Amino acid sequence: MLRLGGLGLGFGVVALTLGVMAWGDGWEPFGSDAYGMKWGLGRDIYLSADRAKIAGDDLWIVSGNGKLFRVSERAATAEDASLEDNVLDICVSGDTVRLISAPTSRLSEWTMRTRENGAWKPGPTFDSRGAGLVAIVCGEGGVTVVTSRHLINLNQNGVTHRIRLSHRIPSAMSNTVIEQGRQLLIGANWGHYGGGLYRLDWETGEVTVVESAPGEPCERFLDAECSPIVGMVPIPWKPQCTAALVGGGGYSVERNAVLEVCGSEVKPLLRADCGTDLDPKGDTRTMLPCMSTGLAAVDGRLLLMGTHAPLWRTAEEEVDGRSPTFQSIGPYRIAFEGNVVLIDRLNNREEIPDLLAVPRPRAESGATT
Repeated sequence: MLRLGGLGLGFGVVALTLGVMAWGDGWEPFGSDAYGMKWGLGRDIYLSADRAKIAGDDLWIVSGNGKLFRVSERAATAEDASLEDNVLDICVSGDTVRLISAPTSRLSEWTMRTRENGAWKPGPTFDSRGAGLVAIVCGEGGVTVVTSRHLINLNQNGVTHRIRLSHRIPSAMSNTVIEQGRQLLIGANWGHYGGGLYRLDWETGEVTVVESAPGEPCERFLDAECSPIVGMVPIPWKPQCTAALVGGGGYSVERNAVLEVCGSEVKPLLRADCGTDLDPKGDTRTMLPCMSTGLAAVDGRLLLMGTHAPLWRTAEEEVDGRSPTFQSIGPYRIAFEGNVVLIDRLNNREEIPDLLAVPRPRAESGATT
């Protein structure tokens, strides 16, 4: 069952534009750890699927500890394709695949690498200046790198342009990014500490924080201090708008909902109402909260997953539906569903799928994050 609208806290239309400011002098809800390099790099554990892209017949997955896996849908196999360096992120443009890597001993020393003839050809190395990675976007001839502090353009010859952001953006590895013309919409997931939704003009470096109606921190559905964005996809029947899933569970079950974001307008779209559902595995001794942990756009519909039964939403109606069929491939559980590939980020919690949705490339080539 879904409840639309009327989620109890009310939504307004507001976008807080922070403009150019000295870092630390203006509003900034997180400590310095949120803007630096992540803790898991170089460790042998923590194989969560943090970022992934599809290129041709290959699904490339970047894990939480900097490892790289190459998955073949056709053969249903996974190859550990890790580099000596930590892999920070990967992107695709047409048939070209690039990544950013860094050695464990020098995490601020980043190198762009391009996939050529079955190997990763090293390109320029540059200094991240201690910032954490937010996202990379492949384009013709190079990469745009967004750190928590700067926007950096580079090609095979090195850095061509570096812009200071008007406001820092949290650099959690599980950030979700959607390209929208000259802007990037960035959903930050800093877990229990929040995250928020940011719009970045990648020509000027101007950062806008998108929030719901004014109110006290953590008493509204969308604010940076208490709203981790755990999933974000274009709305299939309204592609100029975005569906963003705000995390629940330890964050706040009450705020766990899918929001519709159109420009600076934020309003509720759907949420699960599963009452006193028990552990899906049937253990009646374990009561799980009603919690949505995954959002995807599958063949013109939205799919919401969590401790509740899968919920499917079309432009006209909301219906219960089948669960995607996951199969174990290497260290991951993966479902191949029409125009999207679904990866369960946390493989040791099968009862609560935490989806990473990876869209298949469109027929026409172009820059993708």
